[in-house]
This record gives sequence, C-alpha cells and structure tokens, in this order.
Amino acid sequence: MTSPWTALANTAINDVTMTNLIENRLDTLDAQVAACPAELDSNQITAASASFTTIADITGLSISFTLTTARIVDIWVYAIVQSTLANDRLQLTLADNANVQLQVTGDLFIPANSSSVPGWLFWRGFLSAGPYGMKVRANRQAGSGTCVVNAAATRPAFIKAVGW
Repeated sequence: MTSPWTALANTAINDVTMTNLIENRLDTLDAQVAACPAELDSNQITAASASFTTIADITGLSISFTLTTARIVDIWVYAIVQSTLANDRLQLTLADNANVQLQVTGDLFIPANSSSVPGWLFWRGFLSAGPYGMKVRANRQAGSGTCVVNAAATRPAFIKAVGW
C-alpha cells in the first residue's frame, strides 16, 4: 500500500491549478487593500478666521468628496477658538453643505479676555454612494465678545475625512 504522503508528493500540480491559487490569493489581497482606510479629503487654515458673533462658516475649513460605494466615513475637526471677552461660550459645528448639523462641541468656555481654547469634533457615519460636502461652522453661544478661530502656521485648524 502506498503511503498518503508518497501519493501527495507524487501528485503533479498543473498550471491551471497554480493559476487559480494565485488569482484567489490576489483577489483576497485586493479585498484587504479595499478595506483599508483612505483619506477622502482634508483642508486646513493657518491664519485666523474672519470674526464672528453669530453662527458662521469658517472659510477654508470645508471638504468635498464623492463615494463610489457606500462606506463608513470618519471626520475629524480641530480648531482653537478665541474671544475678546472672558466668560463667552463658543461652539464648533460640523455641518453638510445644506447646513444640517452633524456634530457639535459642547460649549467652549473662554476663561479670560483673548484666551484661546481648543475644540475637537469627531463624527462617524455610514454614507451612501454619491457626492458630499462638509464644513466647519462656529458660533458664540453666550457672551458679547468678538470671536475667531485662532489658527496659525504652528497650530493649524483642520478638517479631515477618511473612508473605510
């Protein structure tokens, strides 16, 4: 009786079988690469924004992207806000181009005149295929100071979208 190991060792693998094995492995790798996160768009500002006292779009902190298939999308926003007066409360908002609010910071309390306070936003959603535009808006919720997003080259404000 022939050992199964000997039979296996004497089995020829034809070119078709080998090609199928390689193609299956490449398909698996393609699927793994497709599942990796990919930056969809990002933008930053490196100078102070125009001043605001009511809700305003922050010029330069907007992105747009088109999804060819439905995906999970993560969006990060970072900005330092500043007011001329102590005790003001500011908010950062992530909105779509129709001004539908997707995420908002809690009140960012300004403890002293002209002090700067960092604000972070994170949003995750499942988006269908199609074009999207997102932007950062800022608002003075309470107080009477004049406010800005206080960006600079050494501390840019940014928005970034990543698709999964």
